[in-house]
Amino acid sequence: MLNKCKVLLATVLVLGVLVGCVGGGGSEAPAAVGAMVYADEDGRRYIDGAWFPIVDDPITITWFYELDGKSAVTMTSYSQIRAYQYVMELTNINIDFHHPPAGQATEAFNLMMASGDLTDIITRNFRTGFTGGATRALVEGLILPLNDLMEAYAPNIWGFYQDNPELARLAKTDEGIFYGFHDGSIEQFPSSVDPPPAFFTFGWQVRQDWLDEVGLPLPRTVCDWEYTLRAFKELDPVGDGTEIFPLVHVGNNVSHWLRAWGYNFDTFTVIDGEVRFGPFQPEYLEFLTTLNRWYEDGLLEPDYVTFDGNQFDNRVLNDRAGAWTGATGGTLGRLVQLFAARESDARLTGTIHPYVAGGRAFNFDGASRFTVEGLAHVVSADTNYPVEIVRLLDFGYGEYGHRLYNWGFEGDSFWIDDNGDLHLTEYITNNPNGLALDDALMPFAPGGNNGPMFKSATLWNRRMWMPEQREAVANWSYASQERILPPIAFTPEESGQVASIMSRVNTHRDEMLHRFIMGVTPLSEFDAYIANLESMGILEAIEIHQAAYERFQLR
Repeated sequence: MLNKCKVLLATVLVLGVLVGCVGGGGSEAPAAVGAMVYADEDGRRYIDGAWFPIVDDPITITWFYELDGKSAVTMTSYSQIRAYQYVMELTNINIDFHHPPAGQATEAFNLMMASGDLTDIITRNFRTGFTGGATRALVEGLILPLNDLMEAYAPNIWGFYQDNPELARLAKTDEGIFYGFHDGSIEQFPSSVDPPPAFFTFGWQVRQDWLDEVGLPLPRTVCDWEYTLRAFKELDPVGDGTEIFPLVHVGNNVSHWLRAWGYNFDTFTVIDGEVRFGPFQPEYLEFLTTLNRWYEDGLLEPDYVTFDGNQFDNRVLNDRAGAWTGATGGTLGRLVQLFAARESDARLTGTIHPYVAGGRAFNFDGASRFTVEGLAHVVSADTNYPVEIVRLLDFGYGEYGHRLYNWGFEGDSFWIDDNGDLHLTEYITNNPNGLALDDALMPFAPGGNNGPMFKSATLWNRRMWMPEQREAVANWSYASQERILPPIAFTPEESGQVASIMSRVNTHRDEMLHRFIMGVTPLSEFDAYIANLESMGILEAIEIHQAAYERFQLR
């Protein structure tokens, strides 16, 4: 058939939209990508191994999809995103997005699944957001198994998984069934030969100018940190004689320090094939002893348990706090901008993840290791259009769709330099309407949030445009990820058992964390705490996690 086709380079797909126009710009074709685009005499297009439109006569499908907070800033429906508008026109498939009310996504999802009145596509994290997981949804006939459909009608995602079996098993059930088109943090089509680290989104942050003032390097070990915090408190780097609170946390954020002892607080950890629960380990007492000493010595914010975001900001922005933990954008980037607005000389940076002397740094930022994420776009078993939906979803995993969904439209949301590298336009990075970067990108493409595609590492790095953010990411990437428990799956029976046990365990763990740190309960009661966790069933929960981990290894 191709010999009857006219070959069009993707560069002929030129936009007719003015730079700076947001929404309402029509659904013109996206800009050039490396793949060739063919068109025959009837105007059909051949893109990344598939012919478009998908159907000759228009159809409408329904899609349950929570409207993210970033999107709600500029729109009321994902149908307003120009990338989706273009795809609807390309495929001849109209998408009727069903967005649950803000804050009610879980309730709306559970009601829908219980009623059996399902939308054609459902977007949900079936690893953590549905009791019994994808296996239960498959067994109960709520969603379709996709192995055969992917092999026949989804050349992009199927080919990717065949070439990357280690990533493929992240998208399967223990029985080897593909059940959805997953989000992920993967650079499928890198434009840079050696891209910088990406998807490290959380870590320790410190006042670099305070370090300079007291003459100390970036702390690395827990001992380094204690010395640094004492220097902040005793040497008065601000020079105004007002009390300093060297380390500031909000509530349970203080628990992140357990990572310095090689365990995560909120999730189970795997060490040499053995699943462990950090707050049940002997090292947990060492962690509590250290934090209790810091609290008693005035190195840790005394009101951290009841602190909220506004109080945290006041401490930091009024030069009362020297270190904390937080995200790349929501904490570090935001604080850098707030200090700049005050014309402050404050300089922030991110540090290597702390570790105990003689040990090494561990990173529990799972998205940077297990890069096929839990959020999946699944196909309802009730749909009348399984083939059409699989083809529609597969579009985002080809080179053409990957660029469209991540970057949007050339000239409007991105530009290409002489080396072929992609960059966000000034309209996105310095929006004239005052929109944050992700908010400005969303009307063009879902790349700043999520969608049926793998997120581009290059785009992620472009979003981290501040030097402080890039320095932090480089430091945070300097840590082992080997102890992160992979995305295991429980059987429906196990899921109920784990939920019941961990509800009790986590409540007790959280309460005792603060009682031990603040000295309300003496550390001599640690053995009683361990006994309480045992009575609540923690050993059974560990056993279930171990069995699930071993099944995962056999996928």
